[in-house]
Amino acid sequence: MHGGRSPVLSATGCAGMAKGGSGDVFAGMLGAHLAKPHPEASEAPRRMDAMDLALVAELHGLAGLIAERRIGSEGMTAQDIVAAIPEVFRSDGD
Repeated sequence: MHGGRSPVLSATGCAGMAKGGSGDVFAGMLGAHLAKPHPEASEAPRRMDAMDLALVAELHGLAGLIAERRIGSEGMTAQDIVAAIPEVFRSDGD
């Protein structure tokens, strides 16, 4: 992934995420992240940076890993990634 001049790499994810709709899930997660109020926000629109991309890429990859664990690489869909997002936030990192 490339954001501006800073390449962003995430070591999370799995082969099961290489399906139609997975990128749309990522885009939705990024949009939701950027739409959240930010404590340092001013009246100016918030600009996306490499840290935003890195955070969302990590969360997206973790959701993919959870979906793979539940369903398996072959059968999982983008909707399974979406369904796994809440568990990412409940996880203690294991």
